[in-house]
Amino acid sequence: MKNSKKNMLRAMLLSILIVLYVTISITVLGNLPLKEVIKAKDYALALAAKPV
Repeated sequence: MKNSKKNMLRAMLLSILIVLYVTISITVLGNLPLKEVIKAKDYALALAAKPV
């Protein structure tokens, strides 16, 4: 396999990013109802963090 170190690094970084994205999405949906997330659009993360 060519560039196995490079491929492994890319795979690890991609998996970490996916886990972070899913975790943040679950957190936002846990703090806000779906209607508010849709209404806030780009600012849903800021709106979900407001009570903290």
